[in-house]
Order: sequence, then structure tokens, then C-alpha cells
Amino acid sequence: MSTRTRLVTIETMPEYLKASHRAAGNWGTYPLNGAERTQAPSAEAKKMVAEDPDGYTHIVRKTSKA
Repeated sequence: MSTRTRLVTIETMPEYLKASHRAAGNWGTYPLNGAERTQAPSAEAKKMVAEDPDGYTHIVRKTSKA
């Protein structure tokens, strides 16, 4: 029996853009703001969010089962 893992879409801001977004007081709207979106298992995504000291990483939505 295969194990299915819930994937989620994660959005994060590249390090080189964080300072300008902090100075502007916002981080704009994807995709025009330069943020990057990736998919990862839910548990890994939650860990990434918790470990982001700047708060620029967040879960956008559930994606699928893989």
C-alpha cells in the first residue's frame, strides 16, 4: 500500500528582495513582487514557515496528494 503525502504550495521571498520589501512596508502581490512558489509535503512546509525569522514564508494553499 502506498502512503500519500499532502502537498502544499509555499510562497517565500528571496533573500535579496527582503530589505526592499521591509523598507516599503509591504511585500506586494505574487508574482510581480518577485516571490517564489514551490510545492512541498505539508510537514516540511510547516517547518519552513516556522524557521523563517522574517515571516516571508507562508503556505498559500493545499495542492494535491502525491
